[in-house]
Amino acid sequence: MEVVVEHYRLGYPRVAAFLNLDPGFAMIRRFDNLHLRVLLEQQAHLSGLERDLDKCDDEETVQLHLSSCKQDKNSRRRQLVEDIATALRNYDKQVSLRHTQVRCLCCLPQHTERYWQISRSSSTARCSSLQTPINSISAMSIHGWME
Repeated sequence: MEVVVEHYRLGYPRVAAFLNLDPGFAMIRRFDNLHLRVLLEQQAHLSGLERDLDKCDDEETVQLHLSSCKQDKNSRRRQLVEDIATALRNYDKQVSLRHTQVRCLCCLPQHTERYWQISRSSSTARCSSLQTPINSISAMSIHGWME
């Protein structure tokens, strides 16, 4: 069943329908700076926790406490390790997500011919799922897609 974009209401419903026609059409903002800023903040937080754990270890007077979790009665160290584990899970999740986003960008098709038919006699592109021709994607927001 072919989707007719004009059957969707103007605004985000119609734009989403259009962008969903082909993976190559999906143009969404990735917020790269914000993602990287969060990763940098998480790195700084983890570095601070690492320093605190190293300091806690350096202050330990009983070697056995550093050699066995069962023998370690230092509640501060136990809490630091739990905080580090939580922070690392969050950090690893963000790094993995970021890696996936970057990898997916490399896999996007260079062009999408599945839905576009370019007429040799006209510079207007027509999408087979659109009833009206459009000249460019930016024209969508100008000519009624986002009204």
